[in-house]
Amino acid sequence: MKVRVIGVLVTGLVLAGSSWSSASAADPVFYGCVKGGKLIPGSLQVGSASTCKGGAELVSWNQGTKTISGIVDAAGNGLVGKGYSATRISTGTYEITFPPGTRESFPVVTVSPFGLPGAFPVAEVSFSLGFVDGSAQIGIILSSTAGPFTPLDGAFQFIAVASLP
Repeated sequence: MKVRVIGVLVTGLVLAGSSWSSASAADPVFYGCVKGGKLIPGSLQVGSASTCKGGAELVSWNQGTKTISGIVDAAGNGLVGKGYSATRISTGTYEITFPPGTRESFPVVTVSPFGLPGAFPVAEVSFSLGFVDGSAQIGIILSSTAGPFTPLDGAFQFIAVASLP
C-alpha cells in the first residue's frame, strides 16, 4: 500500500515540478489529499494546501534535496559548478565552502579523484562542518596511495547533498 502511495506522489511531483520551475524561485511545497492509499485526482496543488473532504488525509512534501556538485583543480580553483568556493590549504589538502543559506541540513559529501592519467590517488572527506546560518565547510584530502597518507595535489570532483526544510 505504501509503495503505491509513494509512486503516485512521485508521479505527482514530477508533473507538478514543471509548473513550479517557472512560477516561483522559492522551494515549493506540494499538497494533495490521500484516501485509501491513493491520491485523490484533482487534489494536487503547489504552494497552498488542498482542502480534503470525505475522510481524506492531507499530505505535503517538497523537492526533498538540494545538490551541489563541482570539479576542483589541483590549485584549488573551482572549474565546474556553482554555489561553492574551493581553496588549496596545503599539498593534498583542500577545503570546499558553501555560503550562508545554501542548505537547511547537514550536507552529505562524496568525493573522487579526477583527471590524473596513470595515477590512482585516493580522495576522501576529512571533515564536514555545518553551521546554523546554512553554510558549511568540507575538508578534502588526496593521497597518492591507499596506505599511509602521502599527500598529492590533484583535481577532484564532488557531490554534496542536503535535505530541504
